[in-house]
Amino acid sequence: MSEMSEKSELSDAAVIRTSGLCKVFRSGAAALPVLEAVAFSIQRGEMVALVGESGSGKSTLLYLLSSLDRATAGNVTCAGRDLTAMSDAEASDFRNRSIGFVWQFHHLLPEFTAAENVAMPLLARGVAAAEALPTAVDWLREVGLEARAQHRSGELSGGEQQRVALARALVARPAVLLADEPTGNLDARNAEAVFTLMNRLHRDFSLTSLIATHNLDFARRCSRVLKLGSGGLQEVAPQSL
Repeated sequence: MSEMSEKSELSDAAVIRTSGLCKVFRSGAAALPVLEAVAFSIQRGEMVALVGESGSGKSTLLYLLSSLDRATAGNVTCAGRDLTAMSDAEASDFRNRSIGFVWQFHHLLPEFTAAENVAMPLLARGVAAAEALPTAVDWLREVGLEARAQHRSGELSGGEQQRVALARALVARPAVLLADEPTGNLDARNAEAVFTLMNRLHRDFSLTSLIATHNLDFARRCSRVLKLGSGGLQEVAPQSL
């Protein structure tokens, strides 16, 4: 195979792929199926919205894709790795290196500065503070918060806290960005600012992004929309939302 054809094949490869994916939660003898035979793929560079009613399994699916939880059945690959075959230690390293995760709540550590919070993924993998902190400040510059690098989370607004969380998610240059209602805790103005920022960073850093959201206006601005309901998943046209 020529170098050009190899690159073409890689560019067309699915970064996220699932087949027959099932997740069942148990409470005593009772079984609660949340995801049933979910199958989909996301290509490199796509920005995909994940929609569905509360309780439809959006968060559960993101946890499975990031190896934060294990599937009951089926297969899932993400960023070139078979997640079903990973040990707990391998899963932890995979999350640190390959996945950026943004939550609805920022989960910043209040005793640390914005720069220290952003640097945490690098420090966790053993990068020296002398290298990790300048890199963190670079990412705070990317999200427009370089001037707030030495402020603690309690000194930041809600929108600023979420931008710090986004910088933290991307500081290790992951292949995949997963976001679970990243604007759900913000007012309309800050939500728009954060979504616009995510869209720019997605393009600028060639990310593959899957964003769970209740905001259908944001979902319509993604390249594709996946809808969860009754345990299953289907693709819908963005303009149909």
